[in-house]
Amino acid sequence: MAYIWNPVKGDIKRLTSLFYSLSKIETFKERKIADKLREKSEILLKALAEMVDNSEKRYKVDDEEKQDEGGALNDEEKQHERLVLELWLEGLEDAVFNTEDLVDKIHTEALRQKLDGQICEKMEDIRCSLESCVKQGAVLGLARRTYNMNLQGMHCPDKYLLDLNWRLAFLDLVQSLRKLQYRDRYLDLDLDPTDYIYFVDESEVFGMDCDKEEIINLLLSDDVSDRQLSVISIEGNGRIGKTTLARLVYNEQRVSDHFHLKAWVRVPDDFDRVTLSILYFFILKNKELNLRFNDYHKLNSDELGLELQQCLVGKRFLLVLDGAKQIPSSKEWKALRSALKDAANGSCIIVTTRNKDIAPKVDAVSTYPMEPLSEERSWPIFAKFAFGDQNPSSDTQLEVIGKEIVQMCHGLSSSVRILGSLLRFKLQQEEWEAILTRLKPSSDSSEDSRENVNVVPNLRLTEDLKRCLAYCSIFPPDYEFDMEKLLLLCMAEGFLEPCTTDRDSIIEKLKPFFQKSSRNESSFRVCRNNLADYVSTRYCFRLEDNHPSQIPLNTRYLSLVGGKYENSVIFEAIDRAELLRTFLPLDHESRHLCATELQNLLLKLQFLRVLSLSHFHITEIPDSIGKLEHLRYIDLSHTPIKRLPKLVCELYNLQSLILSNCHSLTELPKDMSNLENLLNLDISGSGLSEMPGMSKLKNLKLQPCFVAGKKSGSLMEFRNNTGLQRLHILKLQTMTSENDAGGTPLVGMHSLEELVLEWDDNTADPENATKVLAGLRPSVTSLKKLTINFYCGKTFPEWSDSFDKMVFLRLSHCTNCSTLPPLGNLPNLKDLIIEGMDAVEKVGPDFSADRSPRRDVSFCFLERLTFEGMPKWTEWDPWDRFQRLAQLCIRRCPKLRGNLPKFLPSGKRIEIIESQELVTALTTEKSLEFLRHLATGSSLIIEGEDIEKLNELYVSTVPESSLLVTPVYQTYPKWSKGEQKEYIEDPSQFPLLEVESTLPLPQRAAECSLLVTPGIYYL
Repeated sequence: MAYIWNPVKGDIKRLTSLFYSLSKIETFKERKIADKLREKSEILLKALAEMVDNSEKRYKVDDEEKQDEGGALNDEEKQHERLVLELWLEGLEDAVFNTEDLVDKIHTEALRQKLDGQICEKMEDIRCSLESCVKQGAVLGLARRTYNMNLQGMHCPDKYLLDLNWRLAFLDLVQSLRKLQYRDRYLDLDLDPTDYIYFVDESEVFGMDCDKEEIINLLLSDDVSDRQLSVISIEGNGRIGKTTLARLVYNEQRVSDHFHLKAWVRVPDDFDRVTLSILYFFILKNKELNLRFNDYHKLNSDELGLELQQCLVGKRFLLVLDGAKQIPSSKEWKALRSALKDAANGSCIIVTTRNKDIAPKVDAVSTYPMEPLSEERSWPIFAKFAFGDQNPSSDTQLEVIGKEIVQMCHGLSSSVRILGSLLRFKLQQEEWEAILTRLKPSSDSSEDSRENVNVVPNLRLTEDLKRCLAYCSIFPPDYEFDMEKLLLLCMAEGFLEPCTTDRDSIIEKLKPFFQKSSRNESSFRVCRNNLADYVSTRYCFRLEDNHPSQIPLNTRYLSLVGGKYENSVIFEAIDRAELLRTFLPLDHESRHLCATELQNLLLKLQFLRVLSLSHFHITEIPDSIGKLEHLRYIDLSHTPIKRLPKLVCELYNLQSLILSNCHSLTELPKDMSNLENLLNLDISGSGLSEMPGMSKLKNLKLQPCFVAGKKSGSLMEFRNNTGLQRLHILKLQTMTSENDAGGTPLVGMHSLEELVLEWDDNTADPENATKVLAGLRPSVTSLKKLTINFYCGKTFPEWSDSFDKMVFLRLSHCTNCSTLPPLGNLPNLKDLIIEGMDAVEKVGPDFSADRSPRRDVSFCFLERLTFEGMPKWTEWDPWDRFQRLAQLCIRRCPKLRGNLPKFLPSGKRIEIIESQELVTALTTEKSLEFLRHLATGSSLIIEGEDIEKLNELYVSTVPESSLLVTPVYQTYPKWSKGEQKEYIEDPSQFPLLEVESTLPLPQRAAECSLLVTPGIYYL
């Protein structure tokens, strides 16, 4: 069987974390009964996590191991077992999702201090749901583990011991007890710490009464009573009910009255340890023996045999050896028989096994083979679990489908029970047909249409990152997305911790699965052969056409792609998928929703974590949004909304609120500070003129914006937000040096990595702006990216070149500054953009100055340098050695006359646009000297009137061997000659270029050594 990845393990971990956070809320802890139910539910989750681990291990058991156990399954039975296990995992995931919704609701109500009187009923519903999954897993044999008898160096919390009397088949009690440092702590508890291993809920066992009676009669018969020791073997294939039958016999009162002692042992792989297991079991059951055998774990095999022999002298006992896999050697079996030889006549051993060769080796007096159930015996069991107390005949069609499902169960009682449980109370015919289709051998699922998902276990990703990758399947091929946005979405869905500090590390791990966008450095593109589609779960769906009926009922994550369908299609889709957690339009097309439609949308989607209405034509948000208490992410960008309802401030779980380019939005609700879990507040491009008080928003980390205003809350409110990573301050013209800036509010933000300081325009008071900027000095220990927009002061502050970690700097439209700061002092700077500096006439040596006595370290890591929109710039005395500069762009600098850097060994792209004086200067042989030092394969893009003259000079100056032939293409609205389409082998590999040609074109691009057009120059 191939292993199929299922993300439920991460879901269980997330739910466990939610339970833990619930336990920390005082208003919940006061409800003691509810809190006790929470503790029991946490133990259930622990068991389920172990069961999921065991299900993965089962997939990895190969055919040889199964053959060693005996009773190997044929291919059809293996396929059926695999499908039933997958269906159980899917049912478990559904249950975990539903439980998480309910726990999240309770958690939110507790935060609001509005816990209602039904809290205990809700917690009991949670416990029952999880217990049902645990029982199903136990039926599938997923609760079993091989015992390790080593007691040293392990510890288990006391709280697990307190619940051991709550007898559940899943708890590996013996393993937990072995982890105790103090063995006597549990002995005073009024518990039977071994009950769990043979506990069975007889109300959920059907069709075994005759089998049970037959074995009990044999145990109590004269034939067995006259023998000193009898062995009975129960044989059969896996999951057919051997252990359940043995448990029914073991728990029968007549059996308990007949035998003086009983013991149940899961047979370890090392049969020599059976004796120790039996002795250990008796010690746990008997306080006197516990005091006597204080150091029994130090005894060797012979000593253990003698001690066990003394325990059994003159006593009739029943021993169950459950799950024997391998045939014990003659020596091993003889040693065990020797330890039991002094027991009274009538003692008996029951062995459950798949291996038919074990019975003769252990001299079994009787072998009880368990056969598959007939369809006649299977149907009542299935009906009991699927319909409960209802009459199956009340729905004829479901009864017909149900009987077909029973036929596919191969007589395995575990499959009958599991499938019946999964369909319990599901009354839609579609859900029954879906399971029947999965079970049919002719179905595509027999080979699994998601076969490529087998690659997932080999991905070097944690479970949460695998979940993030699967979530990306809601993005269509070639869709471009921002990686930061993806992280926010994944945080909202609980795949990532909202307060994670390794954001950059997560991005680096996910990058290899996507293509880098050519348009935006921070954007990525979904590949056509997208691995995310292969690991996609059944909960992800892209609505791409007018067929909402195709959306599965259990869809949780929905994206809208294409935008060519009517609103009615959307509503039909959400009517089917009423448990949606993500509603994410991706087409960015304006879609009109009237107030009634929007109201209905919000009322239907009560479980949403992610809601995007970006680019929708809506002017207001109804108050009903306040009822979506699960919401973590709201995107209202590019909408004409005028206000946010006050009830938004009661969405205590909200992490991201995106209001960018909401031009009509002029204010935020006053109680925004209630959103204490808010990580990201994006108000860029909005119409806001003021900010409410935000002192309680201690968790803001990602891209928060602050609008400085006369009535705004003080910027000093952010001073104690030590986790803030990004900050964009707008409308600085309204700030005075005497208030926020005078207190240096940014100095203490030691996590601040990205900062944007922005004035609205250049009409502010230059003197005040200079003082304000000086007072906004960031922490020099953390800042990596700095942008200053529309600063109207005449000089930059002294701190502008003091950041050792800075990699990106942008000075934009600082029109009154006539000089540039000494940016060569920034040792790690990689990207430098200087634009709109109207007053700068000269860029001299001071620009490249470095505090270091070694001048060759200036700009030593600079990779991209851009000068743009500098109308008065005439002279550049450049630093000669830009060792790593790969891209130099000079745009709209019409008066710059020459002197490009002479040494660019890493240069890949030189771009000169709308800078005629510089182009003219390059027509001299001296000015072309720098081209000799460009890296092979570099490109030079030039626009100007002297292109043809420059071409002639260059061809005669630079060796032809250094040229790189690069084809040019675009949508060709400006080509005037040539059959342009002949020149392009694969246009998708090359960037879009604006070109205009009056020259004849060669027959094929690959035949020319140099292609020159007015406006573009490639080499």
